[in-house]
Amino acid sequence: MCSSDLASSGHGNYAFIDGVDCIARKVDKGLCLLQSLYGVDSTLSLMAITSPSCSVSIREIYGYQATAGLVSEADLGDLRFADFRKVLFAVDVTTEAGMPLGTDIVVLKWALSFYALVGDRKERRMVEGELAVQMTGDGDLVQEPHSLQVALAINKSNALGKKSAALVANRRYEEAKELKAESLALLQAVQTLDNSGIVGKMIERSEKIVEIGRASCRERV
Repeated sequence: MCSSDLASSGHGNYAFIDGVDCIARKVDKGLCLLQSLYGVDSTLSLMAITSPSCSVSIREIYGYQATAGLVSEADLGDLRFADFRKVLFAVDVTTEAGMPLGTDIVVLKWALSFYALVGDRKERRMVEGELAVQMTGDGDLVQEPHSLQVALAINKSNALGKKSAALVANRRYEEAKELKAESLALLQAVQTLDNSGIVGKMIERSEKIVEIGRASCRERV
């Protein structure tokens, strides 16, 4: 059974075990995650705020099957203590000519709904807020925090991984190897910016895949 089948069957809750030596560590990790569980069945809802002077549209919520347009949702699953969740999404904003630069514009409202675990029962809760931006003509003022750079690199790396898998399925191994190397380079470029450890794990996995690919190529030769 492939990883996608495991993920589908477990509704996102699964782990690939390389061998018996990993079982104890995986069980310990699972118990720690269970103890840190705060809420379940969480959903992030986004609603674009448009006006005659400003047109707003939600383009994408990266990593989730979400609909583009004025309203979009992402199923985030479980929420845990000490697990700072970051969700990257893209919004297109078009303002009318003549709008003063530096004006605060509320472009969307968001709501996070979930079931909080309280004792032996679940309570429905919701947290709401809004996002405002300032339009500027100075490119140096555009903020590109490290978390955004990391998220974009991970998103592009995942997209390249899917293309690489499709090439492997069609026996186009050399092209797949080139895409995997490009994906690895993207991750390595942002590794020092990532404080979650995710990029490091992705690099380790990618390096193993590249090495397996090289070994397979040597065997075919």
